[in-house]
Amino acid sequence: MDNDYPRPATGRDRAQQSPLPRGRRLRLALAATAVALPVTVGTLAVVPTASGASPVSVDCDSGDTITDALRGAVTGDTISVSGTCAESVLVPRTLTKVTLDGQGKATVRGPAGDTVPTSPASFTFFVEGTDITIKNFTIVGGAHAVHLSGPATVTVDGNTIRESGGAIHLDKASIGQIINNTIEDNLGYGINIQENSYARIGFTVPTRPIAPNTIRRNGGAGIQVTRSSSAWIAGNTVEGNASHGVVVDRDSQADVTGNAIQGNRGDAIRASHGSGVNLESEGAESPQVTGPNTTAARVPNSGVALRCEVDGYVVGPRGTLAGARGLKDIDKSCVDEIEPRGKK
Repeated sequence: MDNDYPRPATGRDRAQQSPLPRGRRLRLALAATAVALPVTVGTLAVVPTASGASPVSVDCDSGDTITDALRGAVTGDTISVSGTCAESVLVPRTLTKVTLDGQGKATVRGPAGDTVPTSPASFTFFVEGTDITIKNFTIVGGAHAVHLSGPATVTVDGNTIRESGGAIHLDKASIGQIINNTIEDNLGYGINIQENSYARIGFTVPTRPIAPNTIRRNGGAGIQVTRSSSAWIAGNTVEGNASHGVVVDRDSQADVTGNAIQGNRGDAIRASHGSGVNLESEGAESPQVTGPNTTAARVPNSGVALRCEVDGYVVGPRGTLAGARGLKDIDKSCVDEIEPRGKK
């Protein structure tokens, strides 16, 4: 992400200050001083690099855990995972620029999706670190599959996420980039952004191509943006969810462009309580693939295409968004600048 962070402790710093066992401290010291010799800690294969970062391989089918690997991680590490990992993974606030890569062949299975969220152990991934990447996993279960406890910054890329209470959750001024995921069959929402948090959903940098998510068949809304948060939602498919497609609520704002929003059991897009939706992003920083949102003719949403209530606003082209109960329902407190189909 395009953010600057305070310099984290190096491997040498952590090795000198850490309460970890001597063998683990030795690994950190070796990584920091770029000793180019293979080292094995338990069954985790470690090869220090000149930068101090260490590629680490975790094979959960052989008894390794991501949790153990993270205890010795330093800035820049990539932890490559295979097998089925039955664990709740905590990424602590002390970590930055660490990548967890499931390589398309790892599953992380957390607690049951109906677990009451009382502690980090209630979630499959609980992330407090900055500039963390979680990619190429199948993530199953957890009160949330991926929970950002802010201020955390995470890229969630190329995962299949299912059977959680809610798939991806951001709070306390967290920042997320959410791309290339299939988010399906979760008990609650697909993505929830709240408490002054921000997310790009469907792309990372506006000048790069769209990297769409598919958010479908979840037990709640597809995407929620609430409690003074904002989002830029572009190019995704949001379909067949048990509530609304996109909800923007409680003094929040979202740009929602170029998405297929269809077959949801509520409205396609809903803005309420001082919140606003822009249906067209303006300026040079728009994502490369833009355009109006669409609803396929055979799968309208069950509510209306566009709803606004309690001092909200909706601005921009409707595209082909459709609902079984009509094209729009805008109360008198809202600003209605919705343009008809085909008009820019």
